[in-house]
Amino acid sequence: MADAVTATAANGAGQQQQQQQHRPTMQQSPDETGRRIVPVLACVLNQLCARNDQLVMDPDSVTKFHALRPPSISILDYLERIGKYSACSGECFVLALVYIDRIISSNHNFTVNSLNVHRLLISSVMLAAKFFDDQYFNNAYYAKVGGVPCHEINSLEVEFLFMINFSLFVTTGEYEQYYTELCNHTVNSGCTCQTDAGVPPLEPIPRAISAPIPTPVAPAVVVDAVPVKPRRSKRTSTRRSSARIVSQ
Repeated sequence: MADAVTATAANGAGQQQQQQQHRPTMQQSPDETGRRIVPVLACVLNQLCARNDQLVMDPDSVTKFHALRPPSISILDYLERIGKYSACSGECFVLALVYIDRIISSNHNFTVNSLNVHRLLISSVMLAAKFFDDQYFNNAYYAKVGGVPCHEINSLEVEFLFMINFSLFVTTGEYEQYYTELCNHTVNSGCTCQTDAGVPPLEPIPRAISAPIPTPVAPAVVVDAVPVKPRRSKRTSTRRSSARIVSQ
């Protein structure tokens, strides 16, 4: 009897130790591709937000992604936080840019600005990791990374999917186009976003994207939300500043 109790206790301790080993923690690090992409992506989005922040926002264009005021954390710091703690692949940041561009092209009254860019980033990177990476964290974990409540990250995920018509697949050619545009940004614009961040320049595509079906694994900053129900308008807009980030 005593031997059986001892064996049961040993098995329980072993299972508990195994669970602790596989329990996700916030001690992650981005891959090299992600480290190089993040400062360039942040620079591109900063320039886009700087232009769009000068526009008068249409009340009909307010969505769940809009905050009451711009968050105190910069776009670069926010992306670095996502890259550090989510441990997603660097490709996810390129996919996030593709997804945000699809929102712009599918919703003509929608503009990316300082009020919504943070929520767009955490939602797009999370969806990219779920769709592309073999392993990823659950929504509750991403909510902590992004500084929003869990119920809100769930709502943002659904809203994002509807705004891009659930179009998550990215072809190799489209991925190469967006990656190349990020590479050209530092060359053609004379921007020093990468050297200022102390990371090497982007190199040619490390590997083609194949969009595999991922296998899920087990499961502070504050971004203020707009306490209004989002309204959509079917009117089209001719504002050039809300044009797609990467031209087709």
